[in-house]
Order: sequence, then C-alpha cells, then structure tokens
Amino acid sequence: MGVRVSLGAPKLRKVLLCKAFFFACDKVADTPPSRVGAAEGCDLLILLLFTAARRDEPIHKDSAMELLLETVALFCMKLAYETEDSSPILRDDLLMSEYEREVFGLLVRRGDMEAIQIKVGECLELALDAVGGIDSVLGRELHRLAGDFSAARTMEELDAPVIALKSYLKDIQ
Repeated sequence: MGVRVSLGAPKLRKVLLCKAFFFACDKVADTPPSRVGAAEGCDLLILLLFTAARRDEPIHKDSAMELLLETVALFCMKLAYETEDSSPILRDDLLMSEYEREVFGLLVRRGDMEAIQIKVGECLELALDAVGGIDSVLGRELHRLAGDFSAARTMEELDAPVIALKSYLKDIQ
C-alpha cells in the first residue's frame, strides 16, 4: 500500500494506489457524512481535496468555505449546549439542521453575504452568552472576532475572519 504524489502544472494531483481508499472516497463523495464531530472537520477537508484530485477536478474554494462556516456553527453550538455528562453534539444532530454544510454551501454559491452573516451571527450570539457575555475576557475577544466577521463585504474578505473564529472557538472549547 502506498501513495504517489506528483505535482501537475496547473494543480496538485494525487494518485492513490489503495483500492480501499478509492472505495471510501466514492462513498463519501456520493453521500453526506454521518455522525461527524468538530474534530473531524479537517479530515473532511483533506478527504475533499483528495477526492477532487483523484477525479481530476479543480478544488473549489467554496467547498472549503462552507466547511469552515459549518465548523464555526458547530463549535458555537458545542459551547452553548454541550455539557460534560452528555453526548457530544455532532454535525448531523437535529440542532445543527439549519447550519449544515449544504445550507452554507447554497448561500456561498449564491454569494449571499447577508444570509451567511445572519446565520453565523445567530450561532455567535449563543456562544457569546455561553462564555459569559461581552463583559468576560473570552466574550470580549469573541465579540471582536465576530465584529471582524460582520465587517466583511465580499466572500474573499470572509476568509481570514472565519479562520480566526474557528481557531478561537476551537481553543476555548
């Protein structure tokens, strides 16, 4: 079992020699992921990149953005509703139904900045309440990062604030 990686002129191409991996890529690409927690978000992104490269497709930035937005929403829900004695909140929980990757994907493809900011803003409000509001140390920083997110006017401007929010929310879990 091995992996051969080669660099193509216009894009990175990865040729995988493991039939089991090819089978797994086909299954993941054709069906929505099930019972995936926040920690697996990076694994899904890597799998997305490998699947696109294997199928010789360009890697779309929209796919990465929708995954980042879903991850931010998931981390917010975890802060707001998850307790140590309960089962973890996962991406396919009913609580996450309005904040799924497919919902964010549709909004990203439409370029609907207002709707994206409203959806993420709802989640950030829950997380802000969970950390003690704007008067707490964690709340002030979260409020500052949420302000940066709200100030973005184009999809390209969303990159840095979303990544900063995801990192911060992951750190304060």
